[in-house]
Amino acid sequence: MDGDRFDDSNLNRQLLSSTELLGTAKALAAEARVKAVNPAVETRPFSAYLSAENGVDLLGDATIAVDCLDSITDRFTLESACRQLAIVMVSAAIGGTSGQLTVTYPEDGGLSRVYGPPEKAVRKGVETTLGTLPFAAITLAAMECAEVVAMAV
Repeated sequence: MDGDRFDDSNLNRQLLSSTELLGTAKALAAEARVKAVNPAVETRPFSAYLSAENGVDLLGDATIAVDCLDSITDRFTLESACRQLAIVMVSAAIGGTSGQLTVTYPEDGGLSRVYGPPEKAVRKGVETTLGTLPFAAITLAAMECAEVVAMAV
């Protein structure tokens, strides 16, 4: 699920991004890549941004939500939808050369333990000044995948 389209700022850190795909919907590009690797995999891409109004519907029958969101406030929105559906959220955030990985279960303190209360959350964190370096994004994405696989077995 992603309502965004590729732009040149994605080229240095997003695996699916290329100059040929600039302007392409990220969700549709992800589906095309998955189908190219393994056409037997079932996909349901959503070219939509997550919101409080559509979160529960978009997550549908998911058992785990993986957060690759750009803002802290959007992470709280995802966490809220996950709590309503009683599913786990795996979240990663990056700023410069550092990152953090958080696994939030519906019954625990969740993101408020990292960022403080949702109503006081800032939209963007340190990445606005430190940037988002490719190796940090790749490392945190790999860690998110490892957490999801560990929970699925």
